[in-house]
Amino acid sequence: MKDYLCLMCQEPLKQPPGWLNVFQSRPPLLCTGCRSLLEAASGEGCCICGHPSVEETCSDCADRKKRNRFPPVVQRSLYTYNSFMKSLISQFKYRGDAELSLLFADDLLKLARREFPDFHAAVPVPLHPDRLWERGFNQASLLGQKFPAEELLIRSGMSTKQSKSSGKDRRDNAEGAFTIKQPADCSKKHILLIDDIYTTGSTIEAAALPFWEAGALRVSAVTAARALKKAP
Repeated sequence: MKDYLCLMCQEPLKQPPGWLNVFQSRPPLLCTGCRSLLEAASGEGCCICGHPSVEETCSDCADRKKRNRFPPVVQRSLYTYNSFMKSLISQFKYRGDAELSLLFADDLLKLARREFPDFHAAVPVPLHPDRLWERGFNQASLLGQKFPAEELLIRSGMSTKQSKSSGKDRRDNAEGAFTIKQPADCSKKHILLIDDIYTTGSTIEAAALPFWEAGALRVSAVTAARALKKAP
């Protein structure tokens, strides 16, 4: 029998004997210990971005509602962006371990079907061509591999890494960064965006803008992780 290693800690993956394991192409990608470090982004929180809060709407989303001419994007995440998740996504994105996308792909689809069952089109948030060339893959596309995903967006701006920016800089970087591929009929449709991390919401809002302008009925989003470092 072939031995498999946890993709994070490199410890051997131990599985109990059983018929299920006979038919599996490979065991889970993470060992039990590493998987226990994933923190589900669940419970009560902001009704828009999902940030844990005693308020129905967090202050960031309240400000966004005042600032923007279109409704804010309602988004939900699988996990919180804790230190383990940060290391995992760093390995996924920057060290080319694309197989790690399989940790989230099925659950991301389940999350979308549970929270946004009426979506018409699932759209991965694209990378800037410079980032795509450096990385060799778009992490959002890999995360959306279980969806009937459609590559409807073009990213012509925002080549600066958002992880190096914060607050207003993120909004400025994202402004006007996305356009819709032509032809794409988005009128009266519910568009679901797919991305890896939700931090301030600037990238998601920028990706949603061309769909709002094209007459979308609703724009929502699902992400693998939700940053919680900034209090609402």
